[in-house]
Amino acid sequence: MDTPIQLEMDLEEDVAAELEHFVRLVRYDMIRFAKLWYHKCLERHTHMFPVLTEYAEMLLQIGEYDKLIQVLDSIDYASLTALGHDSLPDIRQLFASMRVLVMLRGKDLPPEVVTTTVTECWEYLMEAHVRMTAQGKEDLSAVQIHLVKVYLAIAVAVFTSDLPDMDVKYANPPWASSISPQLGRHWEAQKVQRLLLPMLQLKDALKTVILRDQFAAVAANIAGSAPHFDELPVLSEIVSSTTICEYLLARQDEDTSTLSDAYFGAS
Repeated sequence: MDTPIQLEMDLEEDVAAELEHFVRLVRYDMIRFAKLWYHKCLERHTHMFPVLTEYAEMLLQIGEYDKLIQVLDSIDYASLTALGHDSLPDIRQLFASMRVLVMLRGKDLPPEVVTTTVTECWEYLMEAHVRMTAQGKEDLSAVQIHLVKVYLAIAVAVFTSDLPDMDVKYANPPWASSISPQLGRHWEAQKVQRLLLPMLQLKDALKTVILRDQFAAVAANIAGSAPHFDELPVLSEIVSSTTICEYLLARQDEDTSTLSDAYFGAS
């Protein structure tokens, strides 16, 4: 056929599916492929809040702080779309918290303002928590989950540094217990666990981030997802078990061999 057939139809891009694929690549630590996918499919959609947030999260995860600061500085909040049910103040606070975390990790935040900055982040979460409780709301939005994770990373950076001593209450922000595999937040839960576990004594870890019903939660999720199997809960449980195993094996002064063997088997 000498004359090609002209295909006349509107092709709609599935940005949500492209973003989901990007997130999976990042979670599998396939960063090179994630970057290629982002530049090919998502870079032109950074005006969309979910795309911008996941890209910023990747930069934070891999430590490309200069690039992240450039992204944060270039945000045009008036042009952001796809906000869903997330409020603009929460979104502004999320990106402001990311900037604080970058400055803490880069030691660019003067010690005299650390306490004030962390206090402001913590108070924002507390005020939002009080407001939602008064309104009878329980489910966290996506941006609030991100906010808690970034705040916990800020708290860890402060408590594990030589910066001024902080009140221990700042290590337990509102909603931290809401990020759990029992509530279906498997990946977020293991990220929080990896942040907090090195800071905890064994007795505290066993009460908080080493949850003995994690396996049951993942099994229930798998059983309830048939026939549409999602491997991410299983992957998150493997990562979680490996993290716990490393933590237990490092504690040679305590009898953790039985527990570490169990988590080693799982990982």
